[in-house]
Amino acid sequence: MSIRIETIEQLQNPALLEKVLDRLRRTTHPRQFAYKKRCKALGDKPLLLTAPPGRKLKSTLLRQLRLGTPTYKGTVHREEQQLIFTFKTSVNPTETARWIAKCMHDAKSPVPLKCIVIRGPSATKEPTEIETTETDTHPETSDLHLPEIEYLPNIDDSLEELEELNSSNISETPTLEILLQQHTSSKKLRWLKETEDQIIQYEQDCTALNSTIEDMETDLYELELERTRLEVILQTEPEPISTGPNPWTELFEQCQQTNWSLEEIRDCIARADLNAGPLLKELQFLSDDEEMKAFRIVRQYSTESAQEWDLGSRSTKWQQAQTQYDTIQQRYQHLSNELEQQQQALERIERNQEQTLQKFSKRKLDVYQKLKSIVLNDQTTPSSTIAMIDHRINQCQSGTSE
Repeated sequence: MSIRIETIEQLQNPALLEKVLDRLRRTTHPRQFAYKKRCKALGDKPLLLTAPPGRKLKSTLLRQLRLGTPTYKGTVHREEQQLIFTFKTSVNPTETARWIAKCMHDAKSPVPLKCIVIRGPSATKEPTEIETTETDTHPETSDLHLPEIEYLPNIDDSLEELEELNSSNISETPTLEILLQQHTSSKKLRWLKETEDQIIQYEQDCTALNSTIEDMETDLYELELERTRLEVILQTEPEPISTGPNPWTELFEQCQQTNWSLEEIRDCIARADLNAGPLLKELQFLSDDEEMKAFRIVRQYSTESAQEWDLGSRSTKWQQAQTQYDTIQQRYQHLSNELEQQQQALERIERNQEQTLQKFSKRKLDVYQKLKSIVLNDQTTPSSTIAMIDHRINQCQSGTSE
């Protein structure tokens, strides 16, 4: 039975996490993984999340784990005494291996550092490695406490998880394809082919969306770093150059003392040595019984003007930092909203794909079971063909068991 982490609560369950990572280091089937050096949802601890063979990482969970350093994804498998992590994007191999070793050690499923192999994407598709100026408060990788063990535990066949039907293994071998053509109705074959094409199209759409989402998450992370840098500048800036009281704040206080008599308010504003022409213009058409409306107008205009006055009293460096900060904040909010839409679209497609795979597996299971009963009556059928049919039956049953 597959063990899959689908919620933050499950991820924070030490016993469940230990089971999942222990299966990872004891089995050979490739599986998807996600890695973060720091994950906000886990208290800035590193994250290593894996899915059962043939299954995807839960998008809804990854969405909740977005904050922190960028999320790196790929596939991991075991070859003898090596646990090989193949990343979709470039990472620092030495540093990443040590953080992954820490994740495994903390989950009580230690792996020797020498047994962890980090691989990047193919040379033709390799993107530029992300470089940031992040101030990392975490310990250096050389200071991490790593497991004092020499070898990976033995491979345990009892932990092997059957890979269920999915977009990567859905196509038939030539042998089974011929048998299906001979013993399955054309109508049913047509439905199976159309559904298979739909599942593959879903997968292509998911791949494209995942690529877009990963790029957006990286951009957001870089914006977060720049925003943090600017916040430091804004917070450490000395007192404003002009230390006198804010004249717009004083004007609003004077207006309050008039009990909001429109005539007195206009006189008060006119006497002030400030650029209050636009404010007087807004007030000139109000009647005497519109005191509350006058109050709201004066309050808003005074507040905005006071903020501008405070900004003007700051140094050029502070003003430039504030302008950059406001621009980045707008870009960050826009990108966050767009990312949210892309993630929701991905979840919809994956949900549709999962439902379609369920229907496909049930229909294909019926086809394989009938095909098996036919070939068993044929004494010339090779045992290897029967074994292939049994394997596909097991895959279909695995895909319909949940």
